Amino acid sequence: MSRLSSVLAGAAGMLLSFVATAHGDITFSGRNWTTQDAAHRDNPAIHTEYTAVDANTGKMRGVFGTSGQDCSMVTPLSIKVGDVVSYDYSFTHDPVDLIGDGAADWIGDTATAFIAGTENTNNKYVTHRLIYSGNNVDKLRHDGANQEVTGTHPMTGLHMQFTFDSPTSYVVDITDIASGTPVAKWAATLNQINSVQATVDDIKAFRVGLWDSEQTVTLANFSVVPEPASLGLLACASLLALRRRR
Repeated sequence: MSRLSSVLAGAAGMLLSFVATAHGDITFSGRNWTTQDAAHRDNPAIHTEYTAVDANTGKMRGVFGTSGQDCSMVTPLSIKVGDVVSYDYSFTHDPVDLIGDGAADWIGDTATAFIAGTENTNNKYVTHRLIYSGNNVDKLRHDGANQEVTGTHPMTGLHMQFTFDSPTSYVVDITDIASGTPVAKWAATLNQINSVQATVDDIKAFRVGLWDSEQTVTLANFSVVPEPASLGLLACASLLALRRRR
């Protein structure tokens, strides 16, 4: 094989590897994220893309997927009372034209939430969604909790922190990353699932989604800090293990 052929073969291999990564699961913030593949409704050759930018950051780009399809990432987790979950969240709102039919900054909706399953679709929301919808990137809604705030800056990033303060409730603190300014602090009760009040035990995963858009969502620094009692148990277990080694 000539040197040129070797280079071309290597480039083709890298391209195939990138495509597989773009359509497959990715890892960041020390967690595996299951992704949903969707094709562009006007050009099925163009698919959603998922990229682990660095050890703590993942990105997903939508494609105006066909009806009922969504661009999303899900990571499994379990929650106990007192646990604190935080992450950084942002998205683009730029003119994008993937297929040559005109640039658009449209976003049908993008949201984050804790869910009662581990699949990307057909899951019940245990917490209310933090959602931007209808291309209104100024208003963040706590969907179903009758809470909203305007004048937000999701393109430069928001820091979300959830504290699960009882079996059936939580508090979410939202901060503008660029300015460090508090955006909102909302207390809420978990949703009902099949007419039964949900508890933290019903949380099986965290999901970030983007629907009806060619924009890109970034999720970074996803962290779960156990409640103090769990931290104490972990510390005791570590001390016992250290003593046994001695």
